[in-house]
Amino acid sequence: MTVVLYTLIAQWALEKLNRQSSEDVRSQFGNLTLLVIAHPDDETMFFGPTILNLIYNDKHLVILCLTDGNAEGYGKRRERELAQVVRALGPNVSLSIIRDKFLPDNMNVRWAVTRVVSHIEKVIEKHANMIQTLVTFDSQGVSGHLNHQSIYEAIQTMRNSLAAPKIKFLALKSVSIWRKYTSFLDSVTAVISRELIPSSRIFTLSINLPGYLNLKHILELHASQMVWFRYLYMMFSRYMFLNDLEEVEKNDKSWNSRAIFSSK
Repeated sequence: MTVVLYTLIAQWALEKLNRQSSEDVRSQFGNLTLLVIAHPDDETMFFGPTILNLIYNDKHLVILCLTDGNAEGYGKRRERELAQVVRALGPNVSLSIIRDKFLPDNMNVRWAVTRVVSHIEKVIEKHANMIQTLVTFDSQGVSGHLNHQSIYEAIQTMRNSLAAPKIKFLALKSVSIWRKYTSFLDSVTAVISRELIPSSRIFTLSINLPGYLNLKHILELHASQMVWFRYLYMMFSRYMFLNDLEEVEKNDKSWNSRAIFSSK
């Protein structure tokens, strides 16, 4: 009985967050957003609720993927899969994939910040400086992947170097392992946090069950990655339902500044 009651409360909390999401998209995002990821499938595994909310609110999105995901030799196939995902997301979404030998798909390699910044700046310039919002991982990288963390380090460097930035930098907040795999049930914690500790810098974007089914279908387009534990991830990851986004401020030293001088 307790489990059923909590599930019903979680469904209510998810719908509450979902209703608020459109307002948050309108207030927190510009018309054109840049999503910076490290690997094909990052966009749907981690940022799905953000992407779908942008699309549902007729916003435009550029996805910058900094590798072709070639760690296991499937780079060309994974590129094709990501391109297929972008087509499925619709005409408001475009894609740029980087092939840089100094940015390898490797969990044990921290990328040079200056190199990552250079690629991001080129995409911003390509879009005539019309990008108003940039979204990526936070300092923990959600999964602890060093490639993910390197992107945040680059974003923090960019944020600190601008006196009055025209771009709002948003980072996807990592959560504890206990919250990460509680599926939509974590919506209760998200609502409580929002009500008890309100913040103008942190907000939550969510999707309901139809949105989840849409996201699940899109993630399955990454066919080369659909091993058995990916199906468990789709069932139990809260990132399939919820994204907590936090505005990146200057002088956040939670990242390792030594990475700026790394050659890898």
